[in-house]
Amino acid sequence: MRIDYERALNEEQYNCVTAGEGPIYVLAGAGSGKTRVLTYRTAWLIENGVLPNRIMLLTFTNKAAREMLTRVETLTGLNLRNLWGGTFHHIGNLILRRMGNSIGLAPDFMIIDEGDANSLLNECKRECGIPRDGKFPKAKVLKEVISNSVNSLRDISTTLSMRFPHLIEFSPEIVKIEREYRVRKKRDNLMDFDDLLYYWWEVLNNGDLVYNFEHILIDEYQDTNLLQAKIVDKIAEWVGNITVVGDDAQSIYSFRGADYKNIRDFPLRYPDTKIYKLETNYRSTPQILHLANEIIERSDARFKKRLIPVENNGDTPTVVATRDTYDQARFVVYKIRELIDRGDSYCDIGVLYRAHYQSAELEIQLSKSDIPYIVRSGARFFERAHIKDVLSYLRVIVNPRDSVSFKRLLKLEEGIGDVTAQKIYDKIGSAHSPLHEFLSSEQEVPERAVSGIRNSKRILGSIIKLHPSEAIKFIFESGYGEYLELSYPDAQERKEDVGILVEVAKRHRSLSRFLSEVTLSEPATGEDSYIVQTGNDSVVLSTIHRAKGLEWKVVFLIYACDGGLPMAMSYKSLEQYEEERRLFYVAVTRAKRELYITYPMRSSRARSYLSASPFLRELDEGAYQMMWL
Repeated sequence: MRIDYERALNEEQYNCVTAGEGPIYVLAGAGSGKTRVLTYRTAWLIENGVLPNRIMLLTFTNKAAREMLTRVETLTGLNLRNLWGGTFHHIGNLILRRMGNSIGLAPDFMIIDEGDANSLLNECKRECGIPRDGKFPKAKVLKEVISNSVNSLRDISTTLSMRFPHLIEFSPEIVKIEREYRVRKKRDNLMDFDDLLYYWWEVLNNGDLVYNFEHILIDEYQDTNLLQAKIVDKIAEWVGNITVVGDDAQSIYSFRGADYKNIRDFPLRYPDTKIYKLETNYRSTPQILHLANEIIERSDARFKKRLIPVENNGDTPTVVATRDTYDQARFVVYKIRELIDRGDSYCDIGVLYRAHYQSAELEIQLSKSDIPYIVRSGARFFERAHIKDVLSYLRVIVNPRDSVSFKRLLKLEEGIGDVTAQKIYDKIGSAHSPLHEFLSSEQEVPERAVSGIRNSKRILGSIIKLHPSEAIKFIFESGYGEYLELSYPDAQERKEDVGILVEVAKRHRSLSRFLSEVTLSEPATGEDSYIVQTGNDSVVLSTIHRAKGLEWKVVFLIYACDGGLPMAMSYKSLEQYEEERRLFYVAVTRAKRELYITYPMRSSRARSYLSASPFLRELDEGAYQMMWL
């Protein structure tokens, strides 16, 4: 029995699904049913004689691929085991198993994960003569540099100058390590995730028609990086029939290597492109969509669209200006309680923010108010590794017998690992005051650990009588900032987190009371309670990036101030600034029924007054109602 497409789809969707052949660009607005279009188009192609094994469906998550293929099987009643569906990396793996020998790859290669890749990079560092106790980027930072280089098709030196300028001084050594890393993988028949794409592209450049495909369909095309776009373009030279579904207004992953130009310039690369728009929104109220349309209308998007509501009228979005960041947090807690009293569930509520550090004050207030919450953007603020690193010094000042914190701060120093840290604490732990014993006595340690011991003594001795906020600043300026740059790819975000920790600490005169508040804001168990689990009745806290594709009845977007959204660093280039605008658009289109946008008018950290986000200030007055607290 054939599918009744006209009955199952709206007119926009139907036109996309039955668009015929050639290059097709589906501009899919938020909440407009893009997954439905891809699913039904795949089914339509099969019903019209295209064999499943001649279709390639590329996605960005295995979950999305499974959901789409399951829906197509349900629609067609067929077993689609032979349809080439999955992530770019999954398809790359399948291709290389079959065709890799054409460029000298053995088909039985092993794929290594991030942990194994980092271990191999550490071996390459030693092979290249990088001293273990020297100040040099950690393996995970090197992996980020190499990955960015591969996916942007740039050499290491160019990648460092463009994306990692703080590491340029290490350029000769990183180039050498990358070369050794490549040789070791080839010798040991190993592939990391980036290799699956790079060598797939190499096979294509070798002139091998990897398979007799007839149609390529790509989901979330705005998230493709340059290498992925090159792979698709190369296959399309042979196939001709390519359907990309995406939204240039939701291109927000440049930090992962996504290239906005891929979707913006698609019709330029494919002059015969047929462009279709999905503008009917099934998610949000007309008032929320009016605000969203106003935001994106002012963007540099090449393909303009306006989201058309299906839902009934609702409340006009509210912009709330609060006195400071703590009042902002208190307002959100007050409204959450009001929503719960009204009959909503905690899981109906999402709180979104641009960067991790912006959740700190809110997490404290939620914990004080016994409101259950989960953090979708990773660990809770005070559980993050770099925050715990800094707090370990303060914990030792208050409780010198805190062996966990003592060993943690020691291991931050070059040349001190688990064994040395344990030996040091074993020697001082039985003293009346382990801290006094550590500061006043000499420790027998390997030569490579001597300078690290001296630095940790200097820091601890200096912060004993400092105010908590001044102590944190001193720790950061005594080498921890540099440690972040060499240890984490997202060092700048982590520095922002430490800055917020300073601001939180300023509100406490007593170090012990500050640490008590921090401790009480953490979960009672050591479990990863911040991981989202189905059925959890908890408020969701999330960065905007991690919220893409999700929705809530009620959304709070906090820190919508100049410097918060857009971030201050985005003013360096028009491209970065426009991506911040797209983030704002993505955030507001997560809301189904109610939307509250808040910003603090003052920040003790910045010691200045803050203004509303320019993305708000440029909107028409009727787009939102204003409230001052």
